[in-house]
Amino acid sequence: MDTGEFLTKVFLPSKTLAKRPSTVRGYEIHVRKYLVPELGEIPLDRLDYEHIQGCIARVPGSAASQHRVLATLKSALSMAVKLRKIQYNPAVGIQLEPENPAEAQRWTPAQARQFIEKTADDRMGLMLRVAVRKGVRRGELVGLRWENWSAKERSFTLSSTLLQFGGKLTDDTPKTKAVSGRSTSARRLRG
Repeated sequence: MDTGEFLTKVFLPSKTLAKRPSTVRGYEIHVRKYLVPELGEIPLDRLDYEHIQGCIARVPGSAASQHRVLATLKSALSMAVKLRKIQYNPAVGIQLEPENPAEAQRWTPAQARQFIEKTADDRMGLMLRVAVRKGVRRGELVGLRWENWSAKERSFTLSSTLLQFGGKLTDDTPKTKAVSGRSTSARRLRG
């Protein structure tokens, strides 16, 4: 079995049911755009460090992009080991430049207050206020529904996030962990 066949016929189908749609989409992009064109014709049991190092070095963009593509390949090859298609995962030893993400610039409380005041009369003002005060993701904000509003508790329950895939809007579950560490599926946003 060649690497491309394993990635497209074994790895990707196994992920479609177990992962979030956004995660599956990332895997599909990595496999089809970077991994299959570079490694697809190499027999899976002959794939080695040099093949992988060369492939990842040719992934365009930031070091973060290379890290994501390598993570996808590591996951696929770990599956191949578990299925006894290969004896070891040759992607494990790959070293990449650190991602070094830019430090997030946070607003001071005064800046946040000023933003909320300036956008109060905007038609999106309430949504912006919730985003600033509660740290809710964009997709979670646009996924809020009136049936998730509790007038008694004066709060919303985050139960879905709205994502765009291939020009279509898709409902999904919110990210699994909230800032507090609780599941966002039960996280309440109080006014």
